[in-house]
Amino acid sequence: MNSIFNYTDYRVYLKSIFDHKKQLNPGFSHRLLARQLGLKAPGHMLFVMQGKRNLTNDLAMRIAVWLNLGKKESDYLMSLVRYCHAKNADEKKNSFDELLRLRGSNRKVVKTDRYRFYEKWYYSAIRSALDVISFRDDYGMLASSLNPPITVSQAREAIRVLQGEGLIKTDRSGYLKPSEKLITTGDNWKSAAIENLRYQFLDLGRESLSRFVPQHRDASFLTLSLSEESFERIKEKVRNLRAEILETAANEISPDRVVQCNITLFPMFSREKI
Repeated sequence: MNSIFNYTDYRVYLKSIFDHKKQLNPGFSHRLLARQLGLKAPGHMLFVMQGKRNLTNDLAMRIAVWLNLGKKESDYLMSLVRYCHAKNADEKKNSFDELLRLRGSNRKVVKTDRYRFYEKWYYSAIRSALDVISFRDDYGMLASSLNPPITVSQAREAIRVLQGEGLIKTDRSGYLKPSEKLITTGDNWKSAAIENLRYQFLDLGRESLSRFVPQHRDASFLTLSLSEESFERIKEKVRNLRAEILETAANEISPDRVVQCNITLFPMFSREKI
């Protein structure tokens, strides 16, 4: 059974607990679960898992005791409840930050003197690809598997850079794998190297419109009239979405592809000069 720290939705977590106990004991039921939690309605927990009822703080604490969770796990469950029930972007962000704090950081901050990693788009793509494939030294396969493909010499160069930066390492089976699940620039995102990489990714995004059929990509475009307040709110929503996407990637246990997600928000007209 997976750790509670692998979940960002308490309903999914509770369903996995129920399925696990059902597997161990075919006689385990929602009625029995409700009785063990001291609930009068036999189907209450089923409704919670289906999203028809919300988990109250009191019931969450009862579940923590029933599962014999430690303090950190219990705190995480309570944070999950707050995160899933958040009514606005600020509550969502604060609860999400608390989840990350409780589970511990799994993101590597790339130091300012190691920005060579951000010079070429395929460095990032290959680092993520190594999480999908079993790679030792088949550089031809690695180069041709990227979309668009690169040369064998570029693939060798990428592996040298990634090893030099400590971003990949050899596992017990002798395969090269990412040293951490996620990486970040921290607060140093305004460097020239990062700007250059953004241009590369934007170009790849533009080319993807003709390179892939619609079912293999997603592209949407919105032109909106907004106030300054609404503009800032949307920026916050985009930041929250980015955090949720990263969290989804961090929880992935069986990746089978590498994708690039570009999100841009910029002015097209303003009464004031920008």
